[in-house]
Parts: sequence; C-alpha cells; structure tokens
Amino acid sequence: ASCPTERKPSKSSCTRCEMLNNVPNLLISIAVFWVHVPFGFYRVRYKRFSRPWSRCLYIPIVLNIVARRFILNWEWQTAMIYLWTATLLAHLIGGYWGSRRNQKENKNAKQNLRSR
Repeated sequence: ASCPTERKPSKSSCTRCEMLNNVPNLLISIAVFWVHVPFGFYRVRYKRFSRPWSRCLYIPIVLNIVARRFILNWEWQTAMIYLWTATLLAHLIGGYWGSRRNQKENKNAKQNLRSR
C-alpha cells in the first residue's frame, strides 16, 4: 500500500501517515488527561487510604475500563499506551497542583490565626 502523501509509491507507509493515524488516539489521551486531573487534585486533600482517597483513585480506573471496553473497543495494549499513561500523568500533575494549593491555604490560615 502506498502513501498518498508520497510522490513515489513505496512498499512501506511513510512516517507522516503513521503520525496522522495516531492523532485520534492522542486527542483521546488529552481528553482523558483533563478528565482525570481533578481526581488527582482532590485526592491530595484526603488522608491516605481513606474511603474518599480510594474513590479518587479507583473511579478513574473504572472509567478507563468502561471507555476501553465499551466505547473505544481498544485492545489492552493500546489502552496501556494511551489511557493509563494519561491517567497516571493526570494524577501526578493534579496531585502536585492540589498540594501546592493546600500549602497556600495552610499558609494563609496560619497568617489569619496570627493576626487575630
């Protein structure tokens, strides 16, 4: 099969076409990332291994399984590359943002107590 973007037909597809085939998967990964950032953000607020902390951890896992099996019809290998990577990064970055916000809130609360 030749690539429509190449002038000379070749036996192997070009890298540009391979990249274009991955665009929908990357867009899905970006959407998954932004859906899961709030879970990481709020997970930082709760005590580790508490029920709300566990909900913030396991609800995204269930969402990924439902999306992979019933909506996207992806194999588990594809989900490992796109969905789980985006979810892990979203939790890490959301947790970082949440911990920074908690530090600022705690600092402001201490200053308010001192000013009283």
